[in-house]
Amino acid sequence: MEQAEGPRTPDLIDWSRPLSPWGDGDAEAPGASGIDPDLEAERHISASATGSISTEIPPSVYFTIHRIRRLILASIDDPYTLDQLREPRMNSLVVRPLVDRLYDPDDPTIVYCLLANRIQFLRQHTSTAHQTVNVSRAALCELVASRVLRRYHEDHPGQIGLLILAHILVEGFDPFQGAPEEVESECRQLQWPIQRRDGHERKLTALELAIISESKVFLSSSACQRLVDAVYQGVVTYTPLSFVDILPDHYEFISVSLYEPHRAPILDERRMIVPWIRRVTEFCQFLTLVALYMMTMVNRSSPSLSAWECFFAVYTAGWTLNEFAAIIEHGWAVHSQTLWSFLDITFCFIFSCYVFARIYDVLGYGGVIADGYGVHILCVAAPVLLTRVAFTIMPDNIVFIAMHAMMKDFTLLTFIAIWCFAGFLLALQWLIGSNAATSGAGDKTPLTWFETCKWLIWTWFGLDGTGIDRSSDFHPILGPALMIAFAFLGNILFLTLLVALLSNTFSKIIADAPAEIQFRRAVITFAGVKSDSIFAYPPPFNLLALAVLLPLKSALSSRSFHSLNVTLIRALNAPALLLISALERQRIAHPRRARSQSVLHWNFSGFNPHGDIQAVFKAEPPPAVEPSLAAAVPLEVGVSVDEADARKCGGKFAETRPPRHSLVVDGSGKEPDSFPTINKAIAALKNTTEEQTVFVFPGTYTEQVYIPNHAGPITIQGYTCDTRSYKANQATLTGNLSRQVANLTSNDQTATLRIWSDNMKIYNLNIANTFGQADKNGQALAVSAQKTNLGFYGCKFTGYQDTIYANEGRQIYAKSYINGAVDFVFGLRASAWFETCDIETIGTGYITANGREAANNTSFYVFNNAKVNGTSGKASTFLGRPWRQFSRVVFQNSELGDVVKPAGWSIWDKTQSTDNVFYKEFNNKGPGAAGPRANFSSALDKPISPVTVLGKGFEKEWWVDPSYL
Repeated sequence: MEQAEGPRTPDLIDWSRPLSPWGDGDAEAPGASGIDPDLEAERHISASATGSISTEIPPSVYFTIHRIRRLILASIDDPYTLDQLREPRMNSLVVRPLVDRLYDPDDPTIVYCLLANRIQFLRQHTSTAHQTVNVSRAALCELVASRVLRRYHEDHPGQIGLLILAHILVEGFDPFQGAPEEVESECRQLQWPIQRRDGHERKLTALELAIISESKVFLSSSACQRLVDAVYQGVVTYTPLSFVDILPDHYEFISVSLYEPHRAPILDERRMIVPWIRRVTEFCQFLTLVALYMMTMVNRSSPSLSAWECFFAVYTAGWTLNEFAAIIEHGWAVHSQTLWSFLDITFCFIFSCYVFARIYDVLGYGGVIADGYGVHILCVAAPVLLTRVAFTIMPDNIVFIAMHAMMKDFTLLTFIAIWCFAGFLLALQWLIGSNAATSGAGDKTPLTWFETCKWLIWTWFGLDGTGIDRSSDFHPILGPALMIAFAFLGNILFLTLLVALLSNTFSKIIADAPAEIQFRRAVITFAGVKSDSIFAYPPPFNLLALAVLLPLKSALSSRSFHSLNVTLIRALNAPALLLISALERQRIAHPRRARSQSVLHWNFSGFNPHGDIQAVFKAEPPPAVEPSLAAAVPLEVGVSVDEADARKCGGKFAETRPPRHSLVVDGSGKEPDSFPTINKAIAALKNTTEEQTVFVFPGTYTEQVYIPNHAGPITIQGYTCDTRSYKANQATLTGNLSRQVANLTSNDQTATLRIWSDNMKIYNLNIANTFGQADKNGQALAVSAQKTNLGFYGCKFTGYQDTIYANEGRQIYAKSYINGAVDFVFGLRASAWFETCDIETIGTGYITANGREAANNTSFYVFNNAKVNGTSGKASTFLGRPWRQFSRVVFQNSELGDVVKPAGWSIWDKTQSTDNVFYKEFNNKGPGAAGPRANFSSALDKPISPVTVLGKGFEKEWWVDPSYL
């Protein structure tokens, strides 16, 4: 061994401002808002996800949409069902690589772009030759979107995670954002004109795309349901985006945020668009409509318009206005997904017919309108209204959900049947008059279109055969032929098709009932957040607001109109707003109230004898029991929950995607804009004071990497499924140089990785020198660390002789693996701390060879919580030998296997003095810790602190990762 050449050397959060993890323009600097330090730290759980892009250009939605489209097209070219895509083989070959490639903590638009591509593939399904393939691609988009959203959910727990989900799902994105100007101007001019929304035009949310594409797998995922529940309860608030508003008021735009009632005004008109409040309000309004309808029908015999009928007509007109506003707000594609949409449309049609008929009654009968046509038509609304009440009370009932789905199929098939029915009716009508019987000659009555239609309907449903008996009246030959053909087609074929189609639809819904229910919940929640201010005026006041405020809008400024609109809404809804404010403040102030006991010591526990089973899960365990629960989390089958999550290579500990603006190394060449070797990525680093990152994808890179000095810090991150350990590393740097090569005159020149730059962190990289054993000049280094402030975390170092050259400055090796045989951790001047490392000896020899040559040399090797084992055989290795006479090494709190010799420490040779060596141990365990130690070693009274080796305040320095210590 010789000296190397070279130089020496939660409970209170400030929600008064928008908390956007992707950089809101109004966001304050950290610490300026009075946020609790622990919660402020929690907010920055993932630095790349919460603060790194606040000053950067937002990701291009246009580019991301087309990038995803090309990835999907390249990933799947054969038809697969959703179940097949979920199989382990397809998951590992297609789905998981796409998720790893697309997931970006800095880009909230990924899910939106995936769902946009799903819609496009579904549209192409109806128009291209590759129909089944496009359906498969649409299913893949949905599956990948749900997996990406789940990763966001798992990587960001707590309130910050909920806010991130809200930005992903309910913040509006423009599909042309970032598109070239010529593309935007050419494509957008073909669209319909839209309302001005002060920069928020043409935007859609990911949640809306999921609804119109019927992405039930996505919407039923736990991450999506968490956000849906938060929006439904009003915990997450935002300004909804709509296509057209009847009474628009877009002066104030509220960004996505978490609601805090104590900071909101008492009369907060924005709470009127909270879905659960909106649902209760709409239900009360509909019950009022039903009550007025009942009173109108009870008094239908009045010779003139009764007061009840007047109230009903005016109120229903206002209710119909709300229904029309709901349809145009997000379009029929969204509105039709609500369970009772077809009932509402049917009632609106009946009411419109009633209005025209009632006008005819008044004008045609001189004001005497008792028992007129309008009342007759209004009777037909009874089954619609009462059925609608049942749908509203039980929106999660699978029977009603199935009825809604089957109604679509039934309507389509009925339309086709009526079309065919009209053809038969027309043919038979044209045959009338072909003989005397049909013209009324003899004793037979002439045939009319009414009787023909009646016979066809009876034949269709198999009620009567008169039409077949008298079919010869139309024509002796063609009449019976047409009637018999119609009987076969209508009564047999059509009904068989109808039953088969509806049965198939029902079976599909029942097969995945939970997803269907959660899909309807998402629809109700999304549709419940209203943009149009007309919804804030209950019927019939919305008619008055439309008549008065809409003309005023053109005369007033936006601010004045907004002030007037808010004042009227608050005044009109003051009782409801006061009640809502009181309930929400009470809920926050007293989340759980202690039960009072009566004189007889009875507690009211409801009518459920098993209520405690549900109640025990309602509240999270208090902090006092958390340590005990944490200790009990690992399973006794050998795999902890976190380890199992990490092995999926998609958990919160995985590092599978490069950070933004990092240099990417991918030997396979599949990653765009990547370097084929690590050396080329290092050469592309800029000599700047800013931090730079190199991300290495899986593969074996056979090269010698030299890192020259740089002005700023550098991070090298290897691809891994679990950053907490070296065991899941998938990127390997290897070489096989040794001193036996003639032109290599120093140990450093043999190293696979030569580090000559300060301030570096290396994560989850395997570094190997495979030269092996040699009788002479066997120095073959894996790492040569020649600078200061170097951190190696979760790395794997393999070699035989001189594996790690810890030579200069301060260094940390944490949760890593080191193997070798002869002096495989050595150096002259480095102060190195080895934390929780696995050390394996593969041959007879020595673990350390510290070269501290003088008392003023700060070199110090400390191994803390190490595990020493190996394949070299029992009593085959020493903990160290002094390369220089002031050598200093400590093993403490470590587990020493039987490969360690009882003496523990060895001399260098018989001529070198050991009087000044510092070989100490403290609290070691295992068979290798027992036995008579060398007389120049001893035990410590207390362990060595990291401060002694690395200096005071080291844990706050950039190159130190405290999570590994």
